[in-house]
Amino acid sequence: MLCPLKWNRRDPENEATALLRAAISRGQIGHPIKDGLPEYIWARDPEEPSIVYAARRLTSPAFGYKAYPLLETQVQELGIPVS
Repeated sequence: MLCPLKWNRRDPENEATALLRAAISRGQIGHPIKDGLPEYIWARDPEEPSIVYAARRLTSPAFGYKAYPLLETQVQELGIPVS
């Protein structure tokens, strides 16, 4: 499954980063924590709540993440609550 095209038209510094920060503050993270940041973050799309993204920390850039949408079965297996 590919990310919705709308994310290509957005400002990642503001919108995607804000989504990740909000998910971290809600504790939607996976371990290990390195340099104060989690290896994984799970975030529900604010406009399409049926879509949940998993963001995985990158090795380069040092504090970057790459996100992709999860399948519904993956969301259920992880126990991510319905918003």
